[in-house]
Amino acid sequence: MALADIFATAPTEAWIELWAACYAEEYGPDSEYKSLMQAVQVAGDDVSLRSALSELFAWKDPMRRRWERRLKGITMMRWNELQSLGDIPEIWENGIVYNVFLAHAFSDGKRPIIDKHAWRGYCYLTRRTKRPEFPLHRPTALRLYGEYESWFLGQVASGIDARRLDKALMAFGQFCGGQFKPIATGFCT
Repeated sequence: MALADIFATAPTEAWIELWAACYAEEYGPDSEYKSLMQAVQVAGDDVSLRSALSELFAWKDPMRRRWERRLKGITMMRWNELQSLGDIPEIWENGIVYNVFLAHAFSDGKRPIIDKHAWRGYCYLTRRTKRPEFPLHRPTALRLYGEYESWFLGQVASGIDARRLDKALMAFGQFCGGQFKPIATGFCT
């Protein structure tokens, strides 16, 4: 692998292969993600929907659980409404990360996940010098997410697998933020 592949300016296949392999599965195993997303999609009543969403959000953020109280208010009727609107909801007031993750779930994974690592990875990959840290201010965050989503969906439209791109951006963003443990143990497997 050439150094240019590690620090590419576009998500080439070699770049995605390298960084997706560096995705730390202990933070959210991909096999769990797929089954949890499926459980959300097939939920047929309020109880099974809230249970499936709770497990999916625990996969996303197992340590904090700040999302729990707000998920209790999501019924099948509200879920169907969110799906039909397609917008980023305002379930959580601070920031948009959980709201975007909910939109990711109700769009069956079509809307990309965003968090500080994916955003940082995107900023470094695309040489975007402004705002490598994702803002909490909702209007600014929504505007920047729109930029990210357009870029991400453009990559997917060109044939890149969305989940592999998400994993690569997450790992690369952790690396760029100094939160990347595998680098010290021999890079990635």
